[in-house]
Amino acid sequence: MKTFTAAGMLCLAAVTLWAQSTAVVPTPDQLLRGSNSPQRSCYDVYSYFLNLFIDVERRALIGSNTITYDALSDFDTLQLDLFSNLTLDSIIAAGQRLTYRRLHNSVFVAFPRTVRAGLRDSLTVFYRGSPLAARKPPWQGGFVWKKDAQGRPWVGVACQGLGASVWFPCKDQLADEPTKVWLRCTADASLTCVSNGRLLHRKTSGQLTSWLWHVSYPINIYNITLNLAHYAHFSDRMIFHPDTLTLDYYVLDYNLVVAQSHLQQSRTLLTCFSERFGPYPFLRDGFKLVETPYWGMEHQSAISYGNDFINNKWGFDFILVHETAHEWWGNHFSASDYADLWLHEGFGTYAETVYLECCCGDSLAREYLSEQMLQIRNQAPLVGPRGVNHHFSDNDIYYKGAWVIHTFRNALNNDSLFFALLKGLQQTFGQRTLLTEDFISYINAHTGADWTPFFRQYLFASQPPTLVYRIHKKGKGTRLSLRWEGVEAGFSLPVAVADSYRLTQGVVRRTYRRLPVTTEWSTWLLPDIKPAAFRIERTGYFFIEKREK
Repeated sequence: MKTFTAAGMLCLAAVTLWAQSTAVVPTPDQLLRGSNSPQRSCYDVYSYFLNLFIDVERRALIGSNTITYDALSDFDTLQLDLFSNLTLDSIIAAGQRLTYRRLHNSVFVAFPRTVRAGLRDSLTVFYRGSPLAARKPPWQGGFVWKKDAQGRPWVGVACQGLGASVWFPCKDQLADEPTKVWLRCTADASLTCVSNGRLLHRKTSGQLTSWLWHVSYPINIYNITLNLAHYAHFSDRMIFHPDTLTLDYYVLDYNLVVAQSHLQQSRTLLTCFSERFGPYPFLRDGFKLVETPYWGMEHQSAISYGNDFINNKWGFDFILVHETAHEWWGNHFSASDYADLWLHEGFGTYAETVYLECCCGDSLAREYLSEQMLQIRNQAPLVGPRGVNHHFSDNDIYYKGAWVIHTFRNALNNDSLFFALLKGLQQTFGQRTLLTEDFISYINAHTGADWTPFFRQYLFASQPPTLVYRIHKKGKGTRLSLRWEGVEAGFSLPVAVADSYRLTQGVVRRTYRRLPVTTEWSTWLLPDIKPAAFRIERTGYFFIEKREK
């Protein structure tokens, strides 16, 4: 599993601040699947072995999951999760049928005798039914039953937020990632099944083919996936001395030619991210991209892609870049609670800017970020309530999350240190899970400064800081007074302001000066710029401006 790191004392404060901003009451199901009850904390999942028959025509499955676990404490009951619309046939351990009771979308399994701490054992859950069909994947997820352009079956799964228990029995908790997964998928022989990890073997018998895939790294529970379609396969390799990374692509057969050309971008972005974030984290399992009937999802080592091989106006394929970035941010470096999903989406979104810097330069990257800022709503904190399987209602964990990272980068004012921190986060928390407090503690420890007020303001409060300023004419220049308002105690953040102005051949040219700003008024004399020409630089920082007379 990925180890659940200890949360700091800020955890309670995070929940309290969020509760003050919302009246949403979690459902009993959210509490059951979101909390770390004694029936969950008593054991840790080591591996899953999923064995599934997919009946595409009936949109149904028959399957089993063998769950190998380590007992962390003595117990006689444990909690699994499986959506209530799926039929649970039996649970078998050591050849004995176990009793259980179902409550909402959870299953409480009773053992005939106490399971002692330190034991590694397994049980197998047999089940069947028609898994919930996704209404608007990947945002409203489930099983995706579609047809391709030729009317043939095209099946996928997207369950981030909703939970993997929508289609198989598991411990549906981000903090507990299985160390290994095997998935055997049996379906009509005309289809190809693609899942995470490496293909171990394929066997056809009559009209059915079975595919066995193996994941050799810890994996986010919602990242486990399968895809069925009339796929064509092509491959590539990249050398990252001393290692070789395999690249495998599964696209609808009639899209093969366009895909072979378009997806060459993968090489550029994998090179960029490896340089900026550290080595590709799933070398043994390789990199795969699978064409899906929905926009995209970061399924580990089997990225789901559905953007029709189209570049955006910035010249790159947004879905390809964003979902690949999640291999580092979300799959390798993973939140232990949905409340901290900004750690996935904020960094995944900021990686788009990093990619633009790699391929197109800083100027275009700044324009890209400025456009994203228009999407920010500031209606709720980026860190939600813990232990309730929280769902976010807007896109701030993407765009505001990216701007928090960008603001921190510019406040740090040291790009070498910034990217060293990103690599260090990958090394420290890779194949583990963390909370936002763990992230903040790491930043504090490795910068030698206390960034806690900064991150508390941007992550645990709904409103960004407000920069209050006054400008008055002073001789031929400007007298400027600044302070931060509506912020955490101890908050400080430098601000870049224009301190000179020139008009050269009809082009305005300003130079900028970086000033330290706290919650106390500070006054500065800018002798080379008049009040009318004064500006506050906004491309590096996210805040609200308020001018006072």
